[in-house]
Amino acid sequence: MCTVGFQGMGYSPDFVQNYQTIKDQITESPETLLQVHSRTDEICRPCPHNLEKGFCEKEEKIQSLDARHKLALELQEGQILSWNEGLNRIKTHMTFEKFHASCEGCEWKSLGVCEVALSKILSGALTPS
Repeated sequence: MCTVGFQGMGYSPDFVQNYQTIKDQITESPETLLQVHSRTDEICRPCPHNLEKGFCEKEEKIQSLDARHKLALELQEGQILSWNEGLNRIKTHMTFEKFHASCEGCEWKSLGVCEVALSKILSGALTPS
C-alpha cells in the first residue's frame, strides 16, 4: 500500500531517492518478487529512523501498521509474491474501510495520496501489467 501511494516525499532526500529507485524498478519489472517481513528492509535502509539490525525508532507504530496491512491483505510473514500479485491482492482485498483502519496513525495518510492511489486500483485505472 505504501509503495502505490509513494509520491516522492519522505523522511530525507536519501530516503526519497532510494524509495523512488525501488518503486521504479518494481513497476518497470512487475514480476519482481517481494517478500513480506516485519523488519526494516531496503526501503528503510537510508531512513533517518532506521536503527539498523531490522529495527526502527518508531518500531511499535510500524509493527502495528504492518500487522493491520497483513491482516487486511491476507498476507503471511515470509510470503513471496510479485509486484503484480501485490497489486491484485490490493484490488481484491482492500476496501476504503479497511484502508482507513489499516493506515490509522500513519502520518502520510492525511495527505490523501494513498487514498487516491487506492481509488485508481479499485476503479481499474491502475492495473497490474
